[in-house]
Amino acid sequence: MTDGNLGQGFKLSISSRDTFANQVMSLYHGYHKLYACRRPWEDNMAKVWKLYSMTKKMETDKEIELTARLFRSDEKILEMERKIASHEFTNLLLEQERDQYKSLLDEIKEMVNSQHTRE
Repeated sequence: MTDGNLGQGFKLSISSRDTFANQVMSLYHGYHKLYACRRPWEDNMAKVWKLYSMTKKMETDKEIELTARLFRSDEKILEMERKIASHEFTNLLLEQERDQYKSLLDEIKEMVNSQHTRE
């Protein structure tokens, strides 16, 4: 476990559970965990720093805790929006593929029907 004292009661902690891949980075204020994330941290480091920058200016623990809760809720909403957008794109691709197969089947039906009418 590695701890980094950021001052004013804030601490950045990195701990591992069993393996290197299961490392968790957490931002604490006192004993309250404000935010935690797993590796890879490239995307999350900016989030941790943003939350720290917002909360270090606050004077009460309650303000800090409520801000951290709102921050985590916003992150969940953004993640849901990304998933929805991904599903919409996937649905669009599937609909296009379905339309291609339907068109192909229609062409085959026409060919079979035209063959039957010739005979």
